[in-house]
Formats: sequence, C-alpha cells, structure tokens
Amino acid sequence: IGHEVEISHYNNCDVVIDGTIALEYERPGIHTFDQICKKRDEALLKYTEVFFICQAQNYEQIKKAVGDERTIKRGKDLRDFIEKRLKT
Repeated sequence: IGHEVEISHYNNCDVVIDGTIALEYERPGIHTFDQICKKRDEALLKYTEVFFICQAQNYEQIKKAVGDERTIKRGKDLRDFIEKRLKT
C-alpha cells in the first residue's frame, strides 16, 4: 500500500501525505519567527500532524517557533523520519 502525496508551492503546506500529515520546508532567512508560528497554527487547524523541515542554519529558530517534536533537520534526520513514519 502506498501513500497519497500532494505537493503545493503556494496555498498549502509544501507536502501533504495521506491528507493528514503536513510537511513545511523552511529556508533560512525567508520568514520571521512570528510568520513561522502563524504557519504552524494554520497548518494545525487542517492536519493531524505538522512538521517543519529545516537546515542546520535555521534549526534553532524553527525549533523555538514550532517545538522540537515538529522540527526535522534536512538530510539524515529527514530520511530517518520518512523511513520510520511512512513504512508501508
């Protein structure tokens, strides 16, 4: 059994998996702390689980804005998340 994956670049979270898990990719310096918090709050109204993917450069800012449990560092941490959470 596979997963339904929706990719959006404008009006939604960047990636939505099975209609319930949302992933948002945050590049360093693009959004303010308050904007990231707002994105988190809006996503949590729509999805059961929301995670923010970031780089090492903005990891601390993202973690502070959305919480450690919702922050995934790009690379090995993201790969591990995908392998553990999306096994079929």
